[in-house]
Amino acid sequence: MTKKTTIIGKLAAAFAIVALVLVSASCNKAELSKVATSDVANITDTTATCGGDVKFGGNDSVTARGVCWSTKGEPTTSDSHTTDSAGTGTFNSEIGGLEPGTTYYIRAYATNSVGTAYGETKTFTTTFTAERIITANGVSFTMKAVAGGSFKMGATGDLENDADNDELPAHDVALNNFYMGETEVTQALWQAVMGNNPSKFQGDDLPVERVSREDCDTFVARLNKITGLTFRLPTEAEWEYAARGGSQSQGFVHSGSNTLDDVAWHKKNSGGKTHPVKTKQSNELGIYDMSGNVWEWCFDWYEEYSDDSRNNPAGPEMGENHTFRGGCWKSETKRCRVSFRNQDRTIKTGTSECLGLRLVLATTSDNYLNYTPKPQEPEESTIDSDDDDITADIDDDDDEEVKSGKSSENWDKVLDDYESYVDSYLRLYKKAMDGDASAMSEYINMLDKAQSFQRKLEKAGDDLSVSQMNRLNKISLKMAKEAEKIANSAKGKSASFSF
Repeated sequence: MTKKTTIIGKLAAAFAIVALVLVSASCNKAELSKVATSDVANITDTTATCGGDVKFGGNDSVTARGVCWSTKGEPTTSDSHTTDSAGTGTFNSEIGGLEPGTTYYIRAYATNSVGTAYGETKTFTTTFTAERIITANGVSFTMKAVAGGSFKMGATGDLENDADNDELPAHDVALNNFYMGETEVTQALWQAVMGNNPSKFQGDDLPVERVSREDCDTFVARLNKITGLTFRLPTEAEWEYAARGGSQSQGFVHSGSNTLDDVAWHKKNSGGKTHPVKTKQSNELGIYDMSGNVWEWCFDWYEEYSDDSRNNPAGPEMGENHTFRGGCWKSETKRCRVSFRNQDRTIKTGTSECLGLRLVLATTSDNYLNYTPKPQEPEESTIDSDDDDITADIDDDDDEEVKSGKSSENWDKVLDDYESYVDSYLRLYKKAMDGDASAMSEYINMLDKAQSFQRKLEKAGDDLSVSQMNRLNKISLKMAKEAEKIANSAKGKSASFSF
């Protein structure tokens, strides 16, 4: 019996338990529970611990308890929240996915058939460590904190003098906090993660180059598996904000200076090759080589700018070319400006000794990116380009998603809908058990939807990732446990349903 079969079996058993018992209302009149919020502890950049104490169940069964939080006052269960079993007494909640350097409001809650009661609201602020040193297979590298803020993206001020059309119009962009690589990804780190070194210019401290966009996706996926963290490529907006110096920007034309030689290896000083990272002056954030040395892949598909203000932009959902930034060892001065944009014409397999990458360490705000790279073995194709544009004619007809054979179903959305349905189902069942005739009728009507979900999930097969399978298991266990608890607490005459 497979793991998936076992999980689906639990779902069927859970619904069967719910369908067995409907009872009359309790003799004691139910009321809201009483719950207190405990102090917040163990605060990090992205996690914290809190909890509460359900002191009184309200003459009723407490079906759910936990904590809820938001960046605004008086959070409710419609905001981010945990569900930590049921019943009265104390409990602890592990909170994750928080934004570094952010103030949150948090309070405990307890739900019974009357409704949801809340404890007192408390506040806490996550840390935002100035830098994080991370080790992957024996190679350490540094990620620098970049405090979020607003800036004008595109050619502004002195940058307009040499601006290309696609650098205009300058427009307002707001970004959340993030971590940016102190340096470009080195050959030592690439070798430690990938087990190969595709670079033309060899050296542990040199930036890796001759890497395609898909090579970068593979590298990111493997690095994430090794470290247990979530790295990705920077968006164009994040790249430009960090290159300008973030909230500490002094308005330089290049990243860290108006004098290119101070901060960059470029056409006039490189001697026709890349150079070790961190051998030039850093910018205002302590980040190196964002002008020159190698171009750096960005997350975004290329698109023209507009006047619209943007929050955490990540480019269009689809496009023809990906973007890269920063200039390289063979670039003219103009191409090393912080607003200069470039786009690949290599699509999948082309590479160049001018093109490398830099990492961003993701935070919870990265949900808007929906970034799920597909690991694959790097292609062998390389291009020795004598032109800064880095062009290649590549046949991109072999779409990887089409060849994968996987369903186009959005299983995260299915699981979201299913979890919401289970919560509604249990609430209706509890009300029906308490003698609410209208709830009983609606509850019976929901059984068809339960069967629909079950059939759909049975067909998921290998489409579900490990994390999605674990989530399905968690939902099914919750369903079974809560349903059994309701059934065991039933009093009076029961009724049965076919399912």
